[in-house]
Amino acid sequence: MRFITNLLNSSSRFNKNLLYIFKGLLLSVILLYFTSCNEVDEIGSSFQDEGILLNTYFTDTFTVETSIAYVDSVVTSGNLLAGVEQDEKFGTTYTESFLKLFIPSEYNESFIAAENDAVFDSAKLVMSYTLVSGDASQTQDFELYTLNESIIDTLPYYQSDRIEDVGETVVGRATLNPEQDSIDVLVFEANEIGESLFNNRTSANMLNQELFEVNIFKGINLRPANTDADAYTIRFAPASSTSINFAFRVYFSLPEDTISRIQNFFIGTSFFSARADFSNSAHLSGLQIGETINTDNTANECYLQSAVGLTTIMKFPGLASFAEQNPNVAINKAELSFDPVESSQSVHGTPPQNIAFFVLDENGNRNQNVLLLQEGRFGETVSNGEFEINQNTPVLTLAYANGAGTYPVADITSYMQELLNGTRENNGFMINPFLSRGSIARCVFGNDDYGTNPLQLRIYFTKNTPRE
Repeated sequence: MRFITNLLNSSSRFNKNLLYIFKGLLLSVILLYFTSCNEVDEIGSSFQDEGILLNTYFTDTFTVETSIAYVDSVVTSGNLLAGVEQDEKFGTTYTESFLKLFIPSEYNESFIAAENDAVFDSAKLVMSYTLVSGDASQTQDFELYTLNESIIDTLPYYQSDRIEDVGETVVGRATLNPEQDSIDVLVFEANEIGESLFNNRTSANMLNQELFEVNIFKGINLRPANTDADAYTIRFAPASSTSINFAFRVYFSLPEDTISRIQNFFIGTSFFSARADFSNSAHLSGLQIGETINTDNTANECYLQSAVGLTTIMKFPGLASFAEQNPNVAINKAELSFDPVESSQSVHGTPPQNIAFFVLDENGNRNQNVLLLQEGRFGETVSNGEFEINQNTPVLTLAYANGAGTYPVADITSYMQELLNGTRENNGFMINPFLSRGSIARCVFGNDDYGTNPLQLRIYFTKNTPRE
């Protein structure tokens, strides 16, 4: 810490009698309070114990030690992403998805009838989507492969997980240019999968989900065809409460039909895999999962990226010496601000919409069950499970303001007071940009040595000083 400004103490001592005589100077004193570093020592002294002075101070010169971490603990279950993007800071981000099909709760009777002359016509995987990030004017090809092992319903899948036993043959293809697509639906021609389902339609295995997966069809791998493309990332999800454009459709017909009949299989358990290749990144090249890099080595830049597992750790190494120099301190307010650099949104896309903060243990690891909470809730911990982040959730979250291009100031008053009191270990915390699992949103902000709009910790505190 390099500098502390005393808001209420004056460089010269005024005694109580002079204050009574010069009450007319009160306005000037108030102006000095906001416009100078002068000390006004005994305002309100008549309300204090005679042996104690209560002085309020402010400092914005705390060193915040920052490092970038690449973690492997972002749950991607229940989401479907696919695409490839190139970024000058974040390198290549590649996403692919894995999904199973659920057998219908009700079958078309003519589909499962044992005795009829039905014939297979065609099959399509139809998936509504939204653009997550990237260049919507680019054309990107996607492919389908069959899974040779099942997705486990009860297992949480993480961003680096994938089903390894995948067929080698392409069983479905689709080409997409989002800018030219008015219905936001991607359609794969997938006759090989459809014919397999049709040929097994009268089997008893078709009436039991477990047997269906074991004996008929385990699932689909959906991936971009070109791993080196520089295009975009899309997220697949039903467009509304209906799943009409989010299903695998088998088209078949009987001899008397003039149009095909349809049997739908709906999208079941799913997850996506997000892989980052930093080899072309100036600062992150060589960074592996489980490693960290100090921002002194990244031109004082801090990075966040949802789903991929890229985040920033903050520590406060000067806090111990501050406590020694300022005993009996009460933190009135501690505010942490870190605005994305000016070019972040225009170059890297919209930052993560919501972020939170994981408290680190003595080994520098995060605990899923220990998060910073809103002020007044610091005695609790909250699980980072499947709860929905909303206005009633006590976790301290910051929502990115698109128009302003900033995150709100984080109020970490209770956290800093606990550190000073010694009731919480000073291990630092990790920003959690992974609340939006269906996103690979990126953000760059500067550490406390960055040239413009650096990260800053402002602390307002009161300490007791014996009267002379």
